[in-house]
Amino acid sequence: MKMVQVKCYSGYIYAEEPRSFIWQEKELGIKSVEKAWQEPCKRLFKVVTEDGKLFELCYNEPDDQWSGVELTGTIAQGKMQNAKWKMQSERKDLSERLLDFAASGIKLTARLNRTAVGRYIANQLMRASGSAGANYEEACGAESRADFIHKIATRVEGITRVIILA
Repeated sequence: MKMVQVKCYSGYIYAEEPRSFIWQEKELGIKSVEKAWQEPCKRLFKVVTEDGKLFELCYNEPDDQWSGVELTGTIAQGKMQNAKWKMQSERKDLSERLLDFAASGIKLTARLNRTAVGRYIANQLMRASGSAGANYEEACGAESRADFIHKIATRVEGITRVIILA
């Protein structure tokens, strides 16, 4: 990987999403971030530039430096990889939404009356909303597609219970 200058979006954290970078003395705009992940002290991104090239960018937090490498391969390979990265990104998105769902369940329980019935419903609501994300993550570790479907199907009833309670 060689050192690069990167312009990035920084929301609540620095280097949240790269927007463009300098490669061989030319600024390349980023069309899409296909994959983003973290390793210890690093933020990594697989990006597609506006001219269709595939790159991997890495922000090294302790050194406060960016590096990058152009990934080679045919367009078809890139599209196949892009589909795989998109699926992984959607998985991450669902995991985050389920975490938000659990947090919402906990916040809702705080507003329930402190009667025997209110405590019972609050207890059920917290356990069911909190388990949805954990069960999804467990299902993602399934050994086969059939195993994944079975694990998800058995967990849907827990989410249904939360919806009925809420």
